[in-house]
Amino acid sequence: MESGTTALLYGVWGSSDDDVFAVGWEGTILHYDGNGWEAMNSGTTRGLYGVWGSGPNDVFAVGSRGTILHYNGSNWSTMNSNTDWPLLGVWGFSSSDVFVVGGDWGRSGDVPDPNPTAIILHYNGSEWQQMGNDLTDSLFGVWGTSSSNLFAVGGNGWGVAYVTTLLVHYDGSNWHEVISGFGEPLRGVWGSGPNDVFVVGREGGVLHYDGSTWSQMGSETSTGLYGVWGSGPNDVFAVGYDGTILHYDGSAWRMMNSGTNNMLNGVWGNGPNDVFAVGEGGTILHYSGQYYSVSGQIRDTAGDPLSAVTVSAGASIFTTTNASGVYTLTGLLSGDYTLTASKPSWAFDPPTRLVTLDS
Repeated sequence: MESGTTALLYGVWGSSDDDVFAVGWEGTILHYDGNGWEAMNSGTTRGLYGVWGSGPNDVFAVGSRGTILHYNGSNWSTMNSNTDWPLLGVWGFSSSDVFVVGGDWGRSGDVPDPNPTAIILHYNGSEWQQMGNDLTDSLFGVWGTSSSNLFAVGGNGWGVAYVTTLLVHYDGSNWHEVISGFGEPLRGVWGSGPNDVFVVGREGGVLHYDGSTWSQMGSETSTGLYGVWGSGPNDVFAVGYDGTILHYDGSAWRMMNSGTNNMLNGVWGNGPNDVFAVGEGGTILHYSGQYYSVSGQIRDTAGDPLSAVTVSAGASIFTTTNASGVYTLTGLLSGDYTLTASKPSWAFDPPTRLVTLDS
C-alpha cells in the first residue's frame, strides 16, 4: 500500500477496517480511512513504537523518552508519563485501564544499554503510575485478557556475550517472571484467549502457552520476528526481518511471500481477510485473504522459448522457466513486484518488469 512516507514504522492498530493507525520514527502517525493513508499531526518528533486504543476516539501511542500521546477523535495531545525512559509497547482494556511497557534502552537517544531495567506504567483514567517490579531487562511487548492476566515480553541481545530472555506475567497484584527456557530475546506477544498465547523472538523462535505450559513451536525460520497478531487460534500472523511473514493455520507455521525485503515490525488485523503489516521505509502491506500468481514466457531473440531462466520477485520469491520458457510465481500477496530475469551468459531486455497485483 502507498503510505506517503519513508519513515520507519513500528506499530499498527485499528478499531475497524476504515480506522487504522500506524506509528513510527520522528513522530510519524498515519491514519487509514478505508481508501488511503494520510499523515496526522502528532505534535512530536520523537520516535513512536507502539499504538493501541479502546475505540476510534481513545487511542494511545507510546515512544522514546517517555512519550505518551492520546487521540480523542480529533487531535493528538501529550500526556505526562512521569518518566523519560523509552516506552515500547501498549495494551489496555478501557480508557481507564491501560498498560505500557519499556525499559532503560539507552535513555540518551535510545541507544541500547547493556544493563537495562524494565519499566511498567498503568493508566487509571486520570494519571500514569509506575508499577513496581524487579526486572532487569527491557520489555518490548504486552498483551492480556484482563487487568489481572497480562503477559509482557523482552530481553536483550546486544552482542554475543549479552543475550537474555524475559517473559513475565501479571496476576492483578504482582509481576513475576515465567521460566520459558528460551535462548533469545522476545519481541511480540498476542493471544486469542488465556489458554492460547503466542510469543515471538528475535531469532525466529515462537513460544505457545496452552494455559498451563509454555512450549516451543517450529517456525520454519531463524529470521528475527518482531510482531504477532491473529484473528483466532487457527489464524495467526508473525512478521519480522527481511520482509518475513509467517502464518499459523492451527497445525503449522508456513512462510508467506510478502513481496518486500524491508523489515516488518508490527502486524494487526480487523479479521482474517483484512490484515496490515508495517515496517522499514514506510512499508505498509495489506492482506485481503487472497493469494495471487504471475505467469509469463521468456524467449530468445529468435523467438524460441528459453529454459532454465531464474525469475525472481524478491530475495525469497523465485522460480525457473520450464522447457517451454514458461514461469509461474505463486503465493503472492497484493502489491508491487519487480520481476528480474537472470541466466549465466545471458542479458535480458528489459532486465526487469514491474507488476502490480491488486484485487
